[in-house]
Amino acid sequence: MAEVVWKVVRRHLSFLDWMPRVRPNTLKSDIIAGITVGVMVIPQSMSYASIAGLDYVYGMYSAFVPTLVYALLGNSRQLAVGPVAMVSLLI
Repeated sequence: MAEVVWKVVRRHLSFLDWMPRVRPNTLKSDIIAGITVGVMVIPQSMSYASIAGLDYVYGMYSAFVPTLVYALLGNSRQLAVGPVAMVSLLI
C-alpha cells in the first residue's frame, strides 16, 4: 500500500524524482541559467504590469509564482512560464 502511495506522490510532485539526481556541475549550470532568465524576466514582467495599468509588484508575482509552482509540479524540462507576449495579449 505504501509503495502505491509513494508512486502517486512521486507522479504528482516530480521534484521528488529529479532532485536526488542533481549533481554539482549541473547545479552550477542551472544557477547560471536561472540568473540569466531572472535578469530578463524581472524588467519584462514589470513592463507588462505597467502596460496593463497594474502595480509593478503584480508583474513580479506573474513571473515568480508560475515558475515556482512549475518547478515543483511540472514534468517538462523545457517550458516557458510567466509573463510572455501571448499571455499579455489576453489581458
